[in-house]
Amino acid sequence: MKDTIQKAQAQASADLRSLPKAPTRIHGLDEVPERGLSSETALERLEAALASLKAARHELTLFVSGASAASARAIINARALCDGHLDGRYELTIVDVNQNPELARGSWVLATPTLLKARPAPERMVVGDLSDLDRVLVALDLLAAESSNGRAA
Repeated sequence: MKDTIQKAQAQASADLRSLPKAPTRIHGLDEVPERGLSSETALERLEAALASLKAARHELTLFVSGASAASARAIINARALCDGHLDGRYELTIVDVNQNPELARGSWVLATPTLLKARPAPERMVVGDLSDLDRVLVALDLLAAESSNGRAA
């Protein structure tokens, strides 16, 4: 019995050694050193990721309901937020849910006004007229991006 188990283990071990090795890939890196990444390489990757975040284009959609006072305030506040904090790196789309209810349903919007940040990830949603700028910046993850960009938070 022991002999049979040992033969099976030896055969399994040989089978495993004969399998082709799967290539190692880490998020699009073409070559990965055999013995891990050096701290310099990791630092370079981190700096590159931070630089791409600074340059990232923000896709924002503001869902409003008609020409209400809350909608008007939200539009004004959203434009001020984009102009003052995103330095032209944004696309702001304004959707009237009365005219395009399917867009609101597709984005899971349940109340208006709602600002949806689709890109860069992660997706965020803020409900209200956006009048509390500091809270909106934090909710959209823009305060941290601004701080790393060298601007005062």
